[in-house]
Amino acid sequence: MPSQWYAFTDEESGPYTFRELAEQIADEELLPSDLVRRAESTQWQRVDAVVGLMRAAHQARQRRNQKRSHQNHHQGAGRGRWTVLNRPPREQILLTFSVAGLLTCAIVWGWRWWQSPPRFPSAPPGGIVMQAPSPLLQMLPSLPATPTIPNLPKGTPVPVPGFEQVPWLKSPTLSADLLTIVYVAWSGDLSLDELLIADRKRIDEPFTNHRPVIAARSPHREAHPTLSPDGEELMFVRLGSPHQIWISHRSASTREFESATPVQLIGTFPSDHHQDAPQFVAQNTVRVTISAPSFQERTQYLAHRIDRQRWKLGPVLPFQNPWPRYYLNSSADRAVLPTESGLMITARSRKMPFFEQPVSLFDAEVTGRDLIENDDTIWVSPKEDVIFFTSAGSKSEPGQSRRLWMIRL
Repeated sequence: MPSQWYAFTDEESGPYTFRELAEQIADEELLPSDLVRRAESTQWQRVDAVVGLMRAAHQARQRRNQKRSHQNHHQGAGRGRWTVLNRPPREQILLTFSVAGLLTCAIVWGWRWWQSPPRFPSAPPGGIVMQAPSPLLQMLPSLPATPTIPNLPKGTPVPVPGFEQVPWLKSPTLSADLLTIVYVAWSGDLSLDELLIADRKRIDEPFTNHRPVIAARSPHREAHPTLSPDGEELMFVRLGSPHQIWISHRSASTREFESATPVQLIGTFPSDHHQDAPQFVAQNTVRVTISAPSFQERTQYLAHRIDRQRWKLGPVLPFQNPWPRYYLNSSADRAVLPTESGLMITARSRKMPFFEQPVSLFDAEVTGRDLIENDDTIWVSPKEDVIFFTSAGSKSEPGQSRRLWMIRL
């Protein structure tokens, strides 16, 4: 008997055979990010995580294309052939009786099958009640077979090595290879906020050579740094009236950054509005925040590169709450955010034109309760399986310094 499957998009449906699932994917009725489960299991998994299912969908799509091509090739080929009405009377009579006999046999067989007892007993009362997957399960990314950081335990914050002597920091940002990090250091005086950079040669080594980003130094405070995936561009916010986003470049990840210059955001927004909290979503795409002078309004955008300095504002990101410091994935369809309650996750709705309400990923008992105390930003690895954040820790004492942590999904 073919295996039976259930699917979940906005509600549960099924059962389906494996082949029917593949055909739904080929018809784009099911997406790779949707959830399915076997009939005998309560565990949901993403479509693209089911062994062989995407390949079967590809084959179903090929079969359909071949069939359509064959039909088009032979269209009209039946013209001029004999039909039942064109056949000689004797052949018409024989064909009519044959069809009638086959129909009679089919009806008798169907009636006997309907009256026969079921082959399998019905489920006893009180059996397993299948429930729809939780909102968290629907929002989680498909985790990689090879984790970003091998041997990092799941669900437990671990201090990032190399920061034991850093007394206070916030807003980490890393290159995609996790070999360069930039962060904000604070020495107790607001005027001493400064961007620092450190690096390492391998992902399992501690960060070393902590030093100021000379290119970003100014009489003003700097905040919210973000590194490009290749580690050769650095954006940050220079606080002023209004706040403004600046950018610095370097010719290679082993070189120091050159002098920073203001980013030119091409779009319609008042000149007195603050530019805030940029994040490289991809090499040529950033998320930026535009806030009213009084910080009573905030809008988040995607901006796309025109050249090294100019970026064009694109569509508004439809977050139901625009105030958190979201970290978007490279597809801009899922985001992680720090809150007073811990780390949360949200994703674009399938039915409505906005992101869903965030749900808890790791609560404050795990991460600590001070994730947004200093308007911090976080960083998420390209595979979306490791989050870097700063806090005093889940068992912190009042006045304890902030540390840099990493936690694996």
